[in-house]
Amino acid sequence: MIRILSWNVNGLRAVLGKRQLHEFLDGLKADIICVQETKTTKDQLDCSSAIADGYNAYFSFSRSKMGYSGVATFCRKECTPVAAEEGLTGILSRTDAVCCYPIQNDTSNELLLEIDGEGRAVLTEYTLQDGKSLVLVNVYCPRADADNTERLEYKLMFYNALQRRCQSLQQAGKYSYLPCIIVYFCSVLCYRWVVVVGDLNCCYGKIDSAYEEEEPCGEDGPSRNWLKSFLLDNGEPPACSSYKLVDSFRHLHPDTRQAYTCWSTLTSARSTNYGTRIDYILVGQELMPYLTDAGVMPDVYGSDHCPVYVELCVNVKAANKPPALCSSYWPEFAGKQKTLSACFTIVKQDVAKRSSEGQSQDEISAKKKLKVASLSTARKSLKQGVDKQKKLSSFFVTNNSKQEIPCQDKLLLNTNPAQDSVSQKEEVVSLPSSKGLSKEWQQLLKGPQRPPLCEGHREPCVHRKVKKDGPNFGKEFFVCARPAGSKGNTAARCNHFQWIEKK
Repeated sequence: MIRILSWNVNGLRAVLGKRQLHEFLDGLKADIICVQETKTTKDQLDCSSAIADGYNAYFSFSRSKMGYSGVATFCRKECTPVAAEEGLTGILSRTDAVCCYPIQNDTSNELLLEIDGEGRAVLTEYTLQDGKSLVLVNVYCPRADADNTERLEYKLMFYNALQRRCQSLQQAGKYSYLPCIIVYFCSVLCYRWVVVVGDLNCCYGKIDSAYEEEEPCGEDGPSRNWLKSFLLDNGEPPACSSYKLVDSFRHLHPDTRQAYTCWSTLTSARSTNYGTRIDYILVGQELMPYLTDAGVMPDVYGSDHCPVYVELCVNVKAANKPPALCSSYWPEFAGKQKTLSACFTIVKQDVAKRSSEGQSQDEISAKKKLKVASLSTARKSLKQGVDKQKKLSSFFVTNNSKQEIPCQDKLLLNTNPAQDSVSQKEEVVSLPSSKGLSKEWQQLLKGPQRPPLCEGHREPCVHRKVKKDGPNFGKEFFVCARPAGSKGNTAARCNHFQWIEKK
C-alpha cells in the first residue's frame, strides 16, 4: 500500500516557514509527496530545504524566470525510484531518465525547450514488487486568461506534450524484447502504469466549480475540451485500447459537491468554500482495481490550494541508490564543490625568494631605507592634518547674555515706566490650542475617503483597484468586505459595488 499526495504550495520556502523540510514532509503522512509552484531556484535552496532525512528529492526549476513555477517530488527511502527526469519532451533528459519519448519530428528543439523551460514537470519511475513499472508524472500546468491568446497557445501546447508523453509511456512495455505478435495480444500486460498528479489549472465539470454551478458559462473552453479528451468519462466503459486516464476522486465520489481544492485569497473565499477543483490525481485504467481511497484535505492550510491524495494497493521495491536527478548529488551538498579558500594559496616565501634573486645587498638596503623614509613622511603629514582639524566644540558658541523667553499665558512688562519711551516693547504672540492645531492639520492633510456602508449588511466596504488590463485599468472602487460565496450564503458578500470618483 502506498499513499501519494499532491499539493500546490504556492512557494516552498513560504510554506516551510521555520520548519525543517523533513518535519513538513512527515506532517503530510505520505510515501510520495509531489508539490507544485515551488517559486524558488537552485541557488535559493540550502541543505535543510533541499535534502530531508528519510527522503530523496527531485526538483525542476524555471529557466526562463527566477522564482516562478517549479515542481518537486519527495520520496521516502522505502520508495526510492529507479529513474527520474525533469520535463516532458526529453530535451532536458540526462542519465537515469525515464525515457519513452513520443516521436516529435515536426517540433524544433527551441519549441521543446520552451515547453520544458518553465520547470513544470518531474517524472519518477518505480519498480513494483511483482516486477511491473509505475511512472509518476508531477505537473504544474500553465494558467492562461481567455483574452491572452499567446499564453493560451502555450497552455494548450503544454497539454498536448503531457498527453503525448503519457500515451508513449503506456505504449512502452517492459516486455519489448518479445515478438510483436505476442506484444499485440498481451498489450494490456505490457503497459507501464501511469499516474499523473498536480495542478492542471482546469475544471473537468461544472460540479467542480462554485462559479459555474451558479452561472453556467455556456460552451466549454479549449482547456476543458482537452481535459475531456484526456480523461475517461464516468459513464464511458473502460477500453483496453484506450489510453485515457481516470479521475481517481470522481471515480470513488462521483456525486460529491463542494470538494474544492483552490480558493481566491483576494476575496477570502476559503472561509465560505467558494472555489474550484483544479488539482487532480489521475490513474491509468489498469490501476482502477488497486485504487482504495482518494480525497481532498481542505483542513490543511499554508497555501491557496489544499492537498489531494490517493491510496493504491501496490508495493514499491526501493532502488539500491537514487537516480542522478536527486538533490543529494548536487555538488554543493555532496562535498564536491570547491570552497573559496581553496582558490587561494600561500605564496609569501616564493615572493620573497623571487624578489631577492638577482639583486645585490646594497640595492635591497637602499629600497628598505626609501620605504622607511616614505612611511615617516606619511606619518608627519597625517599628524599635521589631525592638528589642523577643528574640534566638535568649536561649532558651538556660548552666549552669556540672559534672555527671557516669552511664555504663552504671560506678557513681559517693563518695570520702569519712565523708560517706556526709550525701551522697545516686547510683544508675545500666543500659540493656538492643540484642538485648533489638529483642525488645521486635518484641513491641510486630508486622509483617504471614508468607506461607505454596503447595502446588504450595512458594514464598511473595502477599497479595491482594477489591475487587469482594459478600459477600467487603474480605477478604484468599493465592495462588500465579506468573503465571496454563493448567492444563498448569508455570510458571504452582498452585491454592493461603487466606483470611486476622483476629484
